[in-house]
Amino acid sequence: MDQKKMSDFARAVCEARDAYEAWVATGKEIGEISEGDPDYVRVRRAGEVLGDLGGITAMTAALTGFYEGEAEYLEAGRMLNWLWDGLHGWYG
Repeated sequence: MDQKKMSDFARAVCEARDAYEAWVATGKEIGEISEGDPDYVRVRRAGEVLGDLGGITAMTAALTGFYEGEAEYLEAGRMLNWLWDGLHGWYG
């Protein structure tokens, strides 16, 4: 991977994590957010950018890098399965 793509990926991972954490901070659960909600749009867009950079492999790598603890990782995976459903082959 060239330096620019590596930099773009690192930036996209940070943006995706920030978007996800902002969504979690709203306290909304799956189903309590509509597709037009700005928090939903931000998380979806972050997933799209990751997918554009490296497909589902990049999206999975980003999720794996979000958190060290298994409980946090599993919760993020549960939420992102819904939020990223259909993006670049990601199915929840």
